Amino acid sequence: MSAGICLLFFVNINYASERYFVCGPDEDGCYKDIYHYCACIPYDDEHAQTPYCLDFNKLTCSPLEQVPDCDPGMIYKNQGSCLATIFQSESEPPCPVRNHSFCLENDMAICDANGRPESCRYVAK
Repeated sequence: MSAGICLLFFVNINYASERYFVCGPDEDGCYKDIYHYCACIPYDDEHAQTPYCLDFNKLTCSPLEQVPDCDPGMIYKNQGSCLATIFQSESEPPCPVRNHSFCLENDMAICDANGRPESCRYVAK
């Protein structure tokens, strides 16, 4: 097998295994009948399980360590809970984690890492 084919194969496997939070359009979360209305937000491997700050005016979630002046009432226990607040209006349960292929196969919008709803775009098939 040539080096180019091996590299392409590795890139495809790696891309498909990237993790994303899958958030629904309301407090019921994302379920099979409404997948098209759900959003996929990249899982931050470095910060996902650390506290996050919700900027309510911009509707974004950032690691708390990057927002030292975060209002204490806008601090969430992790990325999934913060994103759930933006998309599902409640922090619990947090948005579940799936892989990138799941998002594409179910025609879900892909958003920026900060979760800003205006950043969400559908990927052409």
